Amino acid sequence: MTIREFTNKNAVQLLATQSRKADISSTELCKIHFEMGKYLAYQMLDEFELKETEIKHVQGIKTGCELADKNNIVIFALMRAGLYAAEGVRSVFTDSQFFPVKEIDNNDLENKIIIVVDAVINTGKSIEKAIESLRKSKPRKIFVATLIMQKDALHISDKYSDIYFYALRVSENKYVGKGGTDTGNRLFNTTNL
Repeated sequence: MTIREFTNKNAVQLLATQSRKADISSTELCKIHFEMGKYLAYQMLDEFELKETEIKHVQGIKTGCELADKNNIVIFALMRAGLYAAEGVRSVFTDSQFFPVKEIDNNDLENKIIIVVDAVINTGKSIEKAIESLRKSKPRKIFVATLIMQKDALHISDKYSDIYFYALRVSENKYVGKGGTDTGNRLFNTTNL
């Protein structure tokens, strides 16, 4: 499958601009990452089945929609920088299981729909390791959601043509933050450590 990316969408450009501000507080950056994750989740919804459900409507009992597999979805937040984007994804997939992890090592995922969320995919090595680990447990589908995917990592969609890749932005900028500019440090206000 190809990578679905939204680099040139107006909403994404505005969110990206907010996230790049050096003087933004860590709590504001967390909120922006949450919104970015939520944006990606709404884009992923087209790959999920819906079913009718009865809802308590302002005009009485009516019919609405819900995810057909809402209890069969597992979200992995790759720590530490992927946490708030994953929380944004979770706000859309509200009935999913949620695991903040450094590495994925779970064998009880057969027939599950997996969503792996990371803040940045630089080379693709970390996400490839996660995909290989997940495949062993035979999930039904695997989604990878990231806020930024480096252009040099786009090749992983060829290697894993059965995986659904969603990137908020694709970047040619090979900048890797350190200390005060590291995304994780900025999110958790640990820039002075």
